[in-house]
Amino acid sequence: MLADYVPPAGIELVEFRDETTLLRERVNLLLRNGLFGFALVFTFLVLMLDLKLAVWVSVGIATAFMGGFLLFGSLGVTITMVSLFGLIIVLGLVVDDAIVIGENIDAERQHGWGGEIAANRGAHGVMAPVVVGVMTSIAAFVPLLVTGGTFGDVTRAIPLVVISVLLMSMLEAFCILPSHLSHGGPWSRGTIAKVQSRVAAGVAHIRDNLVEPGVAFAARWRYATLALALAFFILCLSLVQNGQVRFIFFPQIEGNNISASVVMPEGTPFERTDAAVRRISAGAAEVAESVRNETGEELFVSVTSTSGGNAARGVGPGAESGFSTAENLGQVQIELTPFGKRRMAAAEIERRWRAAVGEIEGAERVTFASAVARFGEDVEFELAHENEEQLIAAADSMKEELRRIEGVTEIKDSFDLGKRQLVFELTPAGRAAGLRPADVAVQVRQGFFGEEVQRIQRGREEIRVYVRYPEATRASLESLNDFRVRLPNGDRAPLLTVARVEESRAYSSIERIDGRRVVTVSANVDEAISTPNIANATVLSSVMPELEMSFPGLRWVQAGSTREQNEDLADIGSAFIIVLLIIYGMIATQLRSYIQPLAILVSIPLGVAGAILGHLVLGFPLSFVSIFGIVALAGVAVNASVVLVDLYNRRRREGLAPIEAASAAAARRFRPVVLTTLTTAMGLAPLLFEKSPQAQFLIPMGVSLGFGILISGFMVLFVTPSIAVIIEDLRGYRVDQESFAEAVESTATTSA
Repeated sequence: MLADYVPPAGIELVEFRDETTLLRERVNLLLRNGLFGFALVFTFLVLMLDLKLAVWVSVGIATAFMGGFLLFGSLGVTITMVSLFGLIIVLGLVVDDAIVIGENIDAERQHGWGGEIAANRGAHGVMAPVVVGVMTSIAAFVPLLVTGGTFGDVTRAIPLVVISVLLMSMLEAFCILPSHLSHGGPWSRGTIAKVQSRVAAGVAHIRDNLVEPGVAFAARWRYATLALALAFFILCLSLVQNGQVRFIFFPQIEGNNISASVVMPEGTPFERTDAAVRRISAGAAEVAESVRNETGEELFVSVTSTSGGNAARGVGPGAESGFSTAENLGQVQIELTPFGKRRMAAAEIERRWRAAVGEIEGAERVTFASAVARFGEDVEFELAHENEEQLIAAADSMKEELRRIEGVTEIKDSFDLGKRQLVFELTPAGRAAGLRPADVAVQVRQGFFGEEVQRIQRGREEIRVYVRYPEATRASLESLNDFRVRLPNGDRAPLLTVARVEESRAYSSIERIDGRRVVTVSANVDEAISTPNIANATVLSSVMPELEMSFPGLRWVQAGSTREQNEDLADIGSAFIIVLLIIYGMIATQLRSYIQPLAILVSIPLGVAGAILGHLVLGFPLSFVSIFGIVALAGVAVNASVVLVDLYNRRRREGLAPIEAASAAAARRFRPVVLTTLTTAMGLAPLLFEKSPQAQFLIPMGVSLGFGILISGFMVLFVTPSIAVIIEDLRGYRVDQESFAEAVESTATTSA
């Protein structure tokens, strides 16, 4: 093992970077949050349900998880940060079907049924809506499974984990849980029973005095209720539109490493590159010293400088890592004090470091990076023009305009100039002498680079012999003044007589798309000041129209991460529509109605509004990961509504008027809705408030699911029954008149 290795005398072995520490931190973080979430769920179940039911529902979580693990191997799921996050997501979802079934069995017991009869009646009574609810949840996670691109590859383990565990939980809830609950009586005794009875009394009080009359009132004023729900949805959407909730496609993730890379022009002497690297290192030392004087905080663990090369660390599937060597490359890498021991964010350190370094004269690019991952440039446009000079001028003009946009940094283009070179062009005298450009080029090459005249075999090696000018002659361009060119007739003439010599620099690489010369102009955005979306919108609205007017014939297209972002959002938008159609089809089949599923689907926009509101409350920007959570929310949010509408239809078949059926169904479903909603939210709660930078990548999905379910779960108690009654209006049922007549008849009967 490396720990037992003893280096030779005079060599010291120092640990530079240990990635296993970061991995252990991530795994421990998610395990800690998962266990804490499970503890919250179990505690809440004990408060709301009999101890026996709470224990067996909790045991069902472990059973479903173990069943899911049996499938992970064949599905290619390994234990990673992403798959563990999937387990945390499903922690709150997996108990929903068990709670609904267990609570219904408990209700059958309270109605006088016992043993196996109560278990059978309870399980069969909610079988159809529970199966539909689980299948809609599974359908909602399918888009994450088929989404392409880098993000789809990274997050693919989440839907596999969630779908596997949900299938196993449904199997356990129907086949195992009723068997456990069919034997013996309640387990709650003593203090636990007293606490449970107080909680049950409180829930019953809220149900009888707030929920049931509140739902009746909302159903009576059903159109106003629908209008309020629509206004709430529009208000939450406006939070994104006016910038109160920012949208950042992939927000920066705090890391414990920060680096700066410099690219000098090709052919730059090593000494100049090394001087630039030393300046960057001095800027880092200046930042560390200033922070030490301000707060006494030590920012750096180690600083590594490399002149003549840089390291590339690949991020995401297909990314490559490696080390490039060239005299014009340099890099400074800093290992920061771990975040828990460091108060200043890595992004702020990067900002100060960039300001301390300033402009490096002659550098083509200076790039700073503090985020764990960056998928392309924040702003990137490809410009094309038939005239190369116009193209270069357009690129320069665009870079000047980008510098005026607040928050835009690290502006660069793809014009990479190569080494210095000499261009020889024949003079009229040279052409009159019969020379060709190739004649001059070959003779200059022979004199300065050399001409191979012999190869000598020496053992297994081959020695090549070149004839060329002495080193002193080749070391100076002044030698060209004395260089003489052989003419076709055998005479010699001075080089400067037969050719003009100009010094220039060609491009080291030339980009072409569809045969047209293209230059890419790109930049990054400081997210503390602005967002990539705002910067790109500014470029599209003001910069590009001006360029088109100033440079007729200019063609441009958005490229890089922005183009990928639009493609990914389009993919997930299409997937979301498909999910809605699948969910609608499942619900319509179960309810045997084409219009009544609308009362259930209203929970989806309410969940979206809740997700946006959650991002505002917790201060997170909406991101691509948040959108994944919203798509997954679409299937989860309808679970409570499916069972609620199913019960409403039963009450209608029993003869209750629409408003009475709505209030009775909501009152009966209040406790399971509270249980399923709060257990899902509690399962995610520890992760939502996690401050560790390791959790920041996946928290937005938890925010979307947790807050979306919390808001929609309670709002559907009032909105869904109201829409169910509106549907009765659309069917031509005279709700108000019949309800009034039945109420008068009931009052008369009571008086008699």
